[in-house]
Amino acid sequence: MVSLAFEAGVWRFRMLFDLAKSEEVVAWADARICDLSEPPEELIELSLFNSSDSLYRNLFKLSEGQPDFEVCREALKSLEQIEELSYDQQRTIAYTMDEFAWEDCDWRGWSSFFVTCWHYWDLYTLEPPQHEPQLSGEEFIQAVRLFAQGEECPEAYRSNVEPVAVSESKRPSSVNQPKMHWSDTVILVCQIVFGIAGLAGVIVVSMINR
Repeated sequence: MVSLAFEAGVWRFRMLFDLAKSEEVVAWADARICDLSEPPEELIELSLFNSSDSLYRNLFKLSEGQPDFEVCREALKSLEQIEELSYDQQRTIAYTMDEFAWEDCDWRGWSSFFVTCWHYWDLYTLEPPQHEPQLSGEEFIQAVRLFAQGEECPEAYRSNVEPVAVSESKRPSSVNQPKMHWSDTVILVCQIVFGIAGLAGVIVVSMINR
């Protein structure tokens, strides 16, 4: 039988990936409270529901000590009922799996897939990329479904996930260099002016002392 801690971990990752709604977590907590003679305080807190942050915090406490990799894999099985993922959802999944990449887990060939996906998306921290990798959103979902089911990573996902080469001139400007805020410009100008004034003062003093 699956433990309460493992179930809580699955709900935690579902919340992290935006694959579950708050009311679903509350309904699960209510049901588990009815099953237990002495439910833990965190489970009761989940049932009361104050905010999404409190839900996640209590789920985290309940799931402490669980194997996060396996819990995460179980949570991703929710994708069987999902037809589309947002850019942020895909990015969060890739980031989370990249965090596990160097752990000795039952990857079955998938670690390089998630590492490559995250390293590509990590270049675009301010906005979605204008040039997609050779992997559509539907293909990403299908790949993650196979991973969640415990399937071996197909060769197609190992070879076709590499991002399309994008020249520096075609990359979004927000990636090449950060935009300077007007206040930063004012500060820079002031620093230059004061620097010049200070240098002029030194020259004048040195001429008077001669």
